[in-house]
Amino acid sequence: MTPNRLRTSILAACAALTIAGGIAYAGVGADGKDAGQRHGHHMHRHGGAPLMGTLRQLDLTDEQKQSVRSVFANTQQQREALRDQQRSNRTALASTMPDDPKYPALIADRKKLAADAIQQSSDTQTQIYALLTPEQKAQIPQLLAERKARWEERRERFKERRNRDATDQATS
Repeated sequence: MTPNRLRTSILAACAALTIAGGIAYAGVGADGKDAGQRHGHHMHRHGGAPLMGTLRQLDLTDEQKQSVRSVFANTQQQREALRDQQRSNRTALASTMPDDPKYPALIADRKKLAADAIQQSSDTQTQIYALLTPEQKAQIPQLLAERKARWEERRERFKERRNRDATDQATS
């Protein structure tokens, strides 16, 4: 595989994981409320979930929300089984030294499980994306760019605060 093709594949996989994770995080419960409404507050979104807020901004119809729930319900057992396999592999790797004869096989399993997770995420993302209207799909890049800009702004404020705190500690 050429370096450019590999890079493109990795970027596509990352994008798919980001979108699928965001969609999963945006799930609407059986009560018809989104996760934030069920808990009575705005939920924090962490790594891999930038599409959650984006889906809310797309104003999904009730039918779209139900379809998203169905996609995740249909793939829940597969996702859980893959997560369990990954957890087991991580545990085995944590207790296996690199010179152990089993180590290469564990690394190969980890790579396969990562590829399986990317494929599963990509498949789910494709199913969810197919539920969106052309207008909703067209809004996603701009909404994600806005979200990234807000994140960068918060990151800069955090760095400034951390530097200011370090300076204050050094002078005291």
